[in-house]
Amino acid sequence: MDDSIATLIDTLDSHDNQARCQALFDLQARTELPVDWAYTFWDQLAAKLDSKNAFDRAIGMFLLCNLAQSDPEKRLDRVLPALLAMTEDQKFIPRRQTIHTIWKVAYFRPDLREAVTHKLIERFAACVNEEHPNLIRRDIVQSLLTLAELTHDETLTAQVDQLIRSEPDEKERKKLLETHPAQ
Repeated sequence: MDDSIATLIDTLDSHDNQARCQALFDLQARTELPVDWAYTFWDQLAAKLDSKNAFDRAIGMFLLCNLAQSDPEKRLDRVLPALLAMTEDQKFIPRRQTIHTIWKVAYFRPDLREAVTHKLIERFAACVNEEHPNLIRRDIVQSLLTLAELTHDETLTAQVDQLIRSEPDEKERKKLLETHPAQ
């Protein structure tokens, strides 16, 4: 690990939101592939999931989801409940960001795939009375389809098809189908 990683991690706690964003983007790029330094900062990132600050929670979520591929000790098992809870975050943006990103956990950790997919499928039904349920549902469909495509999981694809067909609003069902071009 080079010193720039530690500097970027420290910058995540800066009061300068522009610097924090840039540090997050840089760290996301560096964690697209497995890294050998994940555990050096794991606890610090995991603690962000409990922050009162929505941006801090999102930072922790983004990086831990990327670091799922760098977790041979399976530490992600301990933070999975907090990550899954973020699909219901009190703030709309972190909620959507989590739904967009959580598929990585299921992809890199096949042993956690069922827990992640179950939560997303559950959220599809449960989000009806939330702010912008149509956007949340589209995000869920896209996340599940990304996972199904990468894992060649036809059963998951069929489950997504069932979710789409369960949408009672015809206009919204058409929009969900646009997310799923194979149909």
